[in-house]
Amino acid sequence: AWYQRRVRGADYLRSLMAERLQGRFDSIAAGTDTTNDILSYIIRANQFSDKLTMEDVVDDFFVFLIAGMETTAITMSILLWYMLKDNEMTKKLMDEVNLVFGDKKDLEFEDLNNLVYLEQCIKEVLRLHAPSRISFRISPDKPATVDGIELPPGSSPNFS
Repeated sequence: AWYQRRVRGADYLRSLMAERLQGRFDSIAAGTDTTNDILSYIIRANQFSDKLTMEDVVDDFFVFLIAGMETTAITMSILLWYMLKDNEMTKKLMDEVNLVFGDKKDLEFEDLNNLVYLEQCIKEVLRLHAPSRISFRISPDKPATVDGIELPPGSSPNFS
């Protein structure tokens, strides 16, 4: 029963995402979409490819939406924990951020390239404490073979 509720919930969320994506596809095609988020880049790149279906884009959107929020929160929490433990690291990070941003009111995308130490710290946290070491998938409605192993339709294999 819990599995069926999970599948129904995922199906409902996927249908909402498909509606939202279709609206973005339409506004980009009409030239009225001015956003520059990752979703827009995926959609614009898809305009020049016939390889990605709407279902593929929904899958990507689903991953970014669900996995991205939790893994980012976990990574930032661990980074803050390290900062609390290491005053030298915290000072170096704060000095870098203050140097890059100075008295700017708004963050510029290009500024992120100058946060070298922050990027190194985040990568080290990800290396030491990966937020997700397991990937869950549901096999398609037909049998599938992965690395020589036959998966029955609708099975839920775990990969790590």
